[in-house]
Amino acid sequence: MINRIVFQMKISTCFAIIIVFLSLNIGFGQSKSLSEIDKSTKKTYQKAVKYFKSKKISKAKKKFKHVIEKEPLFIKPYLYLASINFDEKNYKKCADYYKEVIDIDSIKYVDAFYSLGIALENQKNYNEALKNYKRHIANATTDSKYYKKSKDKVKRLSFFVEQLKNPIDFNPIPLNESINTTNNEYLPAITGDNSMIIFTRRIRGKEDFYNAKWILVPQSMKNIRRMWQEKVFPEFHVFENGKIVKSFAYSNKTTRRAIYDYLKTL
Repeated sequence: MINRIVFQMKISTCFAIIIVFLSLNIGFGQSKSLSEIDKSTKKTYQKAVKYFKSKKISKAKKKFKHVIEKEPLFIKPYLYLASINFDEKNYKKCADYYKEVIDIDSIKYVDAFYSLGIALENQKNYNEALKNYKRHIANATTDSKYYKKSKDKVKRLSFFVEQLKNPIDFNPIPLNESINTTNNEYLPAITGDNSMIIFTRRIRGKEDFYNAKWILVPQSMKNIRRMWQEKVFPEFHVFENGKIVKSFAYSNKTTRRAIYDYLKTL
């Protein structure tokens, strides 16, 4: 009687574990490699890649989809289609392809959790994005390409999601077009005499420092006496007793690091 009860408990436990794994939608290494698919489908895939590289995206998409129909366990077409849809800003389809990758083989393609998180984040689905970054951390090795990025994402998104639960009224007012544009502007600092604002602007993925000054305008402009004037900050100067003692021309991250290290010594 005792042995029977123990046996039943073991079966129940195993069944529960299987259910948990199924609910996680994690694939257990069942994907196929290029060498394992049939020759005809292999040629179709190679044509699709050529179309992709020559930027014939519409033709590439059709070929990749045809490959998936013939060889649904071959992962590469899913990754290409996910990338294409991401570039087209179709984040939902992009996420769907990464989910397929995870369902098929989340062991070999563990970084798909990170990529899925990015796609979900772009859909403003922050809670699901956070879950997938955490899954990536749990399943990837510490030397994985995106492991550190996932940890940073979890830290940032955890704070963000928590803040969304307790919203605060905030009504930002943009400055004129010489400062606020369609690009990202952030990290502002105002000089002690309130005559200049220095800020960072990101254009096409590259950051640069900008400044804006108050300048006088003609009396004819009614009661408006000053306005913001934008100017790219070409150099960083360190002054001492009215004289420049150190100068940097910052156009890349290495130079900015040199500025930062120098300022820490002052």
